[in-house]
Amino acid sequence: MLEEKDDLPLWEQWKLEGKLEGKLEGEEIGLKKGKEQGIKEGIKEGELAGERKALRLVLEGRFGPLPEWAEGRLTSTHEEHLIRWLGLAVSAASLEQLFER
Repeated sequence: MLEEKDDLPLWEQWKLEGKLEGKLEGEEIGLKKGKEQGIKEGIKEGELAGERKALRLVLEGRFGPLPEWAEGRLTSTHEEHLIRWLGLAVSAASLEQLFER
């Protein structure tokens, strides 16, 4: 592995090997953490898409095809609003009433 470094003292060779092993181990840990983070983000995005789809289905079932402004609210809001709207959607008298809460 360090054939070209044969002229270095043994302790220097070990030091270089240790640095290389540490670098490789660090890269492996970094890749693993990155993969785990990517999976978590993908799951979260999937959940959010599912919540949007569920709310859209409930609203379309109650009020018919959604107007563009309502569709815009669905696609641009965050999870807290989606969950709240989903709970309120069963009793809202209109889309306007639902989205102004």
